[in-house]
This record gives sequence, structure tokens and C-alpha cells, in this order.
Amino acid sequence: QIYYLAVKKSLAEIAYKLGNHTLMCEANDALTVALTAQSANLDDATCEGYEADLAKLEGGRFYLTEQFDSAEYALHKAIRLNPDPLSDFAYKVHDELAQLYYRQERYAEALGELELILHNPPFSASSRRKASTAERMDILSQQAMCLARLGRHKAALKAIDYVLKQYTLTTERRNMAEALRKKGKILMLQYQHMGKARCRSASARCYQEYLDVAKDYVDTALAHLTPSEQEQFWVAEQPFIADAYRLEEQDPALLYDLALFSKALLLRGQRARVDWHDVQHHMPDSSCAIEFIVYERDSSQHIAAIIIAKQAEAPQFVHLARVSDLFDLPLLPDVDVKRVLSNRVSSGN
Repeated sequence: QIYYLAVKKSLAEIAYKLGNHTLMCEANDALTVALTAQSANLDDATCEGYEADLAKLEGGRFYLTEQFDSAEYALHKAIRLNPDPLSDFAYKVHDELAQLYYRQERYAEALGELELILHNPPFSASSRRKASTAERMDILSQQAMCLARLGRHKAALKAIDYVLKQYTLTTERRNMAEALRKKGKILMLQYQHMGKARCRSASARCYQEYLDVAKDYVDTALAHLTPSEQEQFWVAEQPFIADAYRLEEQDPALLYDLALFSKALLLRGQRARVDWHDVQHHMPDSSCAIEFIVYERDSSQHIAAIIIAKQAEAPQFVHLARVSDLFDLPLLPDVDVKRVLSNRVSSGN
């Protein structure tokens, strides 16, 4: 029965990491039933430990369905049931609380949870188990993002640069790329706050490096992933793609390549290494190629075109309109885009 409990707990944790709410609910329910049935045969410490695990898992389940108040209550319950600051459990719960607060834009509270982790085990010298480099760098990079969201850009850049420096000492190229993506995001936040063009150009360089690593991964690994794993990779790339599109005219070549990369993921292809130079090379004379992108700016959706001409030295970015404004464009007398789209949806076409 102890093995059964451990397996169900592990299954629920894996389902949470995969974002599989249905599987997580099934595993949580099975763990609850098994724990109730076996509670009389378990010592108090073991029973309470599993109750704490279950509360943590419930927090994750509520998080996946965006029931944030319930998730917060469950995670605090988990800490009350297992308050040992020397345990990995406490570190993981505080980490989940930090992610929960960040998701709700409660950045100061998220930062508080992360600093609590960094000043307590398993990161302190007195810990029974030292945190791995990956664990510590993950917390530090989250800390950098919270600092940036709070307008403390200098401190945020110092923190993320430390993370990048540590990764240069390892072979963790994917982790280093993720840190570069976060640095790009921090620089974009600084640009939006201060309007310094150099911040946006530096952000573009970070995003380009990240894209190069992502292309390598797709070319070597995507074909070996299951359809579910491929979908999870696509979902994981969405924050990067959304952030990079905000560069707009700063680097149209990067955005065109990113649009091609998105197609490679959506079509489950293996041609992620195609870039705008390849497209231009195969274009007929006196022709052009256009990629349309939709992205968020100033809390609204915008549409733009990235254009390659056969003889052009670089792609050109052309902002078209807010998406909401397109809905009001007339197509015929008394017929606009919004009405046509509504009719197509209602008719199932």
C-alpha cells in the first residue's frame, strides 16, 4: 500500500508538470481514497506527510483550472501540514506559491516567496541537501523577472546576468537559452518603462540567440516526440513568440524567421532551420513574400505584415491595424468583417 500511495503521488506530480488536469484529478482522487483506507495502518508522521503531499497536489490542480484562491489555500495548508524548512517539500511549495502570485500579477508577493527560498534550505549552507545548479538558477531567474515587473530593472539584469554566467560553465544550452529569453523580456520591460532604444535592440539579440537554440532542438528532437509532447512544446514557446513580436520594426528579419519557426511547429515539420534568406533565394524575380502576424501591444491585439522583396536587403515590418478595428471595415454596404465572420461561425463554415 505504501508503494501504491507513492506511485499515485508520482503520477499526479507528472500530470501536473504536463498540464494534464484530467489525469491529475484521477490520480489525486485515487490517492485520497487510498490514504483514507490506509490511514489506520500508517504512523502519524507518514499519514501527515501524505496529507501534505495531497494538499500540494490539490493546489496544483486548482492552479491548472485557474481557481487561484483555492490553489493558494491548498498550498498554505500543505505548508501547515509539513512546515519543516529543511525539506525539499517546503522549497517546492513556496516555488509554486511564487508562480501562483506571479500569474496573478502579485509580483511583490511572488518575490517574497522566492527570497524566502533563497535564504532558507535547500539553498543555505545548513541544508541537509544542497540545491542543484539548475534549481538555484531557476529560482534566481524567477527572481529577476519579478524584479523587472516591479520596475527594478537594474537589479533584474544583474540577477539574470549572474544566471547566464553560471550556465556558461555548464553544457545546459537549453537552460541558458531560457535565461536569454528572460533577459530579452526584462530588456523589453525596461524599454517599455524608459523608452531607451538600446534596450529593445539588446532584447532582439537575446531573442535571436534563443531562437537559434530552439531551432536546433526542433530539428533534432521534434520528430521523435509524440503528438502530445509536440503540442506541449508549442504551448511552451508561446510566451517567447508573443514577446518577440512586440519588437515590431526593430528587427523584421527576426520576426519573419520566427513566423517560419511557428509554422514548422504547427505543421509538425522538420524544417525549422529555414530562414528569410532561404525564402528570398527561391522567390521568382519581381515577387514578394508576406507573413502576417498577430501580437499584443498596449493591451490590445494588433496585426502586421512582414514583407520580403526579391531584391531587398532585409524584410520590412508594416503595422496594419488593431484587430478590433479590422472588424469594422466595410466589405459591402451594411456588411462589415465582423458580420461576415459571425455568419461563417454560426453556419459552421
